[in-house]
Amino acid sequence: MKILVVDDNKNDRLILFTILKSRSYDVLEAGNGIEALEQIEKEKPDIIVSDIMMPEMDGFMLLQNLKENRTTKAIPFVFYSATYTSEKDIEFGLSLGASRFFVKPMEPGKLLSGIEKVIKEFEYGEQKPAKPSLTPEETREKYSQRILHKLESKITDLEEEIRRRKIAEDELHKLKEELELKVKERTSQLEIEIEKHKKSEDALAESEQMYRAIFENTGTATLILEEDTTISMANSIFERLSGYSKEEVEGKKSWTEFVGKEDLETMKKYHQIRRTDPKKAPQQYEFSFVDKNGDVRFALISIVMIPGSNKSVASIIDITERKRAEQELWLAKEEAECANHVKSEFLSRMSHEFKTPLNAILGFSEMLKMKTPGELNEKQEHYVDNIHNSGKHLLGIINDMLDLLKIESDDKLPLLIEPLFAPELIGETMIFVQEKAERKGIVFKKEIDPGLGDIKADKLRFKQILLKLLDNTIKFSKPQGGTVTVKAVKAGDMAQFSISDTGIGIREKDMGKIFSLFHQVDSGIKRRYGGTGSGLAITKQLVEQHGGKLLVESKYGEGSTFTFTLPLVAKMEENK
Repeated sequence: MKILVVDDNKNDRLILFTILKSRSYDVLEAGNGIEALEQIEKEKPDIIVSDIMMPEMDGFMLLQNLKENRTTKAIPFVFYSATYTSEKDIEFGLSLGASRFFVKPMEPGKLLSGIEKVIKEFEYGEQKPAKPSLTPEETREKYSQRILHKLESKITDLEEEIRRRKIAEDELHKLKEELELKVKERTSQLEIEIEKHKKSEDALAESEQMYRAIFENTGTATLILEEDTTISMANSIFERLSGYSKEEVEGKKSWTEFVGKEDLETMKKYHQIRRTDPKKAPQQYEFSFVDKNGDVRFALISIVMIPGSNKSVASIIDITERKRAEQELWLAKEEAECANHVKSEFLSRMSHEFKTPLNAILGFSEMLKMKTPGELNEKQEHYVDNIHNSGKHLLGIINDMLDLLKIESDDKLPLLIEPLFAPELIGETMIFVQEKAERKGIVFKKEIDPGLGDIKADKLRFKQILLKLLDNTIKFSKPQGGTVTVKAVKAGDMAQFSISDTGIGIREKDMGKIFSLFHQVDSGIKRRYGGTGSGLAITKQLVEQHGGKLLVESKYGEGSTFTFTLPLVAKMEENK
């Protein structure tokens, strides 16, 4: 199916060409009536779509020529025009024999549908070629009227266009004057800004000199690093550290050339992260620094981004000596720990070796005291008592030593946690020291809270804690005796035990030392009262292992109060 499009406007022809081509029609083109007649002589179309107002020959004249020609009068003709189109134009066009008259602009779909409807009507014989309904005289008269009307309309439009152009020219002239004024004003502003810029450049130069001086005197090797890892600035301290001059480094070397192979990938990763997510990149870390001679040093780098740029500033400190000292310290620590382990192993074995003969000494001395082998005289009984008491003292020291070895090795002393009736245990423990207290003129008092009830603790270790504190009150009592008060109360979910005495007390300067291993407040105390200075340290560890605390209050010359707490409900899971 061939369709001839006749229109002097290239854009309108292109639109029609595109619409018709979308339905696979063959499209012929002409710019006016003359070109259309020439095109028809070469290749006869099946339908013609034409504009009206065109140079040389308009659409009305084209249609009239076609209808007068026997070979072309049957070709369906459709007007598609918008220039000054009126109802009389449409009426005249149809009277000339046009099949349809469409007014621009029209939706492409509707226009295409209208053209195809005309095609189908002719294909199915629903419509015959339209014949002119006017006589030649009427045609000439109406044609002259329509063309005159269109020309008058066009003249009117041209006059309106001239008027609009005159207004536009006046406005353009006015804008030109305003622009010239603004150019003058802007020129004046630029002159002021140039002067300010010159002053700013002078200030910038001065500022640059100041910051260069600061950069040179930071006290560390300092670099400015570009995004591509190039070193753009280096100070004199970096020259000394690296062995290179500034001229050899600035703009010529990448900082990666100074990083040891083992740290290079990590440093590159940090460099990238610092530019994508600065908060995730570390600002300070250690790395291996390689100087000009290939010598490797330990270095600490502090590096941050320069605000508003992709550059970063880095400060480098040589920490080689410090790292060597740390390494030596670590080796010394390893040696000390090894020696301590050997010492602990030796003491543990020796303590167990001591216990074997000591048990025999205590057993046989106990039998002698019971006079199992026979009667003893007074002097022999005195000797046996001394042997037995010394053996018990030595056994206590050995047991303390074994406990200390466990504490030093960070090993918890084994606990057997069970429900215990605290008042009963306190009474049982005080019996062990009652006789010794009476010999020194010490009076015991008990103040037990009736609502205290059961606690959960290791029975043996609880007695050990209480016995050590009671023994200390007797050991450090005054020559004239005194009073020891044992209190036990319920404090929330804890049981609180206090042992108060009227003994010699503790100096304030020594309060922070009494729980330290092997410590006694002075050599005179040690000589006068004996002991290894480990009892309170062990006691404190036992209390804390139960989940409690051990505290002391004392006034020198008046006495002391040791207070410890144990949970009413022990944390069993910590001791399983």
